[in-house]
Amino acid sequence: VMVANPAEGRDFGGFMGGWALLLVNDGAIGLEDSGTPRELYTPTGDRQPPMPQSDFSPAFMDMAPGRFTQNWTSSVDLDVVAAAATNLLEANGRGKIDGVIYADPAALQQFVALTGPIPVPGTVAEIDGTNTEAFFTRDQFRVLSQDEAGNEALGELTGEIFDRLGSADLPGPRTLGDTFGPLVRNGHLAMATGVDGDRALLDRLGLSAPLPQTDGDLLAIVERNKAPNKLDVFLKRTHTYDVAWSSETGARTATLTSTYTNDVSDPARLPPVVVGNQTDEPAGTQIREVSILSPSQNATLEVNGERTPSRLAIEENLYRHSVSLSIPPGESVELRWRLEGTLPAGPYDLTLVRPANAGTNDTNVVVRDVGRTVIDETMKPGRTVRLTG
Repeated sequence: VMVANPAEGRDFGGFMGGWALLLVNDGAIGLEDSGTPRELYTPTGDRQPPMPQSDFSPAFMDMAPGRFTQNWTSSVDLDVVAAAATNLLEANGRGKIDGVIYADPAALQQFVALTGPIPVPGTVAEIDGTNTEAFFTRDQFRVLSQDEAGNEALGELTGEIFDRLGSADLPGPRTLGDTFGPLVRNGHLAMATGVDGDRALLDRLGLSAPLPQTDGDLLAIVERNKAPNKLDVFLKRTHTYDVAWSSETGARTATLTSTYTNDVSDPARLPPVVVGNQTDEPAGTQIREVSILSPSQNATLEVNGERTPSRLAIEENLYRHSVSLSIPPGESVELRWRLEGTLPAGPYDLTLVRPANAGTNDTNVVVRDVGRTVIDETMKPGRTVRLTG
């Protein structure tokens, strides 16, 4: 289990802040081990990258997953994340795993609602079915020391959640579906395995989370916290995807306008691990890499109205356009991407991918076909949403 924390964002949602190794046998769940990312490697490990390297995109390898285990979630495709984790765990003497579960604090909160309250090691605090998400994304940085003792306490707490979950009295399938279904749809809980026959079931349950393949339009909006710090919970985002479309020719010109607002008011009131950075920017600065994935190779970008170069890479038959941002406390930055290309003629089809980031994320899609509006919709939460018009 990758216990992710979107307080420090990666492509899939959050960086890997903890882990648990589970043994599942005939429906019984048992905890084998748990800990912090650095504990996944032996002290003498040579920290090789996942192999073969050609299976992984340059954008993923740029995050040095062989060296930094917390960066294993640096792909919007869970199949890529799982392949890297499986490869690196085996290469570093942890044995072969059958699959990966991605769970962030929103999912953990529902797990704890099933297990009952759990004390936070070394403190008087406890987590329960109402405060677990807030603890992992905000409160832990005040409650736990930011040293090895604090890391050990967090790893122990992670293990305790899954140890108790294995023996908890679970409700029936319908109640479980009602509880965890929204978390799955919104990208807080996902699963990938290398076991033959599992994929069809995971697809049916919505638990699989690949980067979708489509002949139509696709827009994935992904971010990385490059400070690194834990400021993502203070980031507000608004996106408007405005498309001029020709159903006769398939010509598509799209403008993505995104506003990022740093909602930190007083950095001095927050712990250094939350507001600090390694780039000598003022405390509380949001330092981010923002990327969009699209079938369009041709893209231009304006940042706050000024033409700005972006970086281009290939990722799973899509084009990844990226830019680095620094957003001081209390300020906003506007990005305006213009994308041009040709798609199959006929009805417009859009697949929108939005990982489960911390903070807020509001998205509107407008599509016009020769002046006629065919889609004008404010998107509901959801990791992957498909629109047709």
